[in-house]
Amino acid sequence: MKHNSENIRPETNRFRLVKFFAYTSFVILIISSFTLSMVISQRATKVLMNTYENHALLIANNLNHQVFHYFTIPVRYRYGAISLREKEQSDLMDKIVRTTIHSLNIEQVNIYDMEKGIIAYSTNRDLIGLTGRGGMEYKAALEGKHSSRLVSREPAISGSWFMDFAKEKKLKTFIPFKAEPPYSYIGILGVFELTQDLTKEYESILSKSYWKIN
Repeated sequence: MKHNSENIRPETNRFRLVKFFAYTSFVILIISSFTLSMVISQRATKVLMNTYENHALLIANNLNHQVFHYFTIPVRYRYGAISLREKEQSDLMDKIVRTTIHSLNIEQVNIYDMEKGIIAYSTNRDLIGLTGRGGMEYKAALEGKHSSRLVSREPAISGSWFMDFAKEKKLKTFIPFKAEPPYSYIGILGVFELTQDLTKEYESILSKSYWKIN
């Protein structure tokens, strides 16, 4: 009996050791998979943001041309000053902006003034007159630089790596509104903010990175 008991103990210890290594390997695999998922998502999101930012820059370039030549110059010539509180002027601006972005997957356009960061025009009329919404990107645009930020309605935790948490993703791109030749010397007149909805594309990225791991 004593001999059998001595034989069982090494077998039991060996089983526990195997079990320990199995659990440890499983935990390491889970952590590695999660880390890989994060890396894949980050890289894919960066590529997606760059693609959409370039799209916004192209549209903003055309928008700059249209607004400057078909709104700014004519309105200043006719009225002597720009005042988007005047219905005739605001209607003209709205027509130019909406015609320019039509069918180009731009969800919203805001135009900020130079002095106080007030939204002088927006395709969402509820935003007109609001201040303090541009942030650092608005300030950078006043210096002649463009920049973008990704905003979301999901919880501000690492849950952004899970498909169920990808509620809404939008890219906001801020671009300086500049005077064009032969009036380039005037410089920056305001700031464009273009909003694009990336939700479906972002969910697709998370889905693909998830399935690659599994």
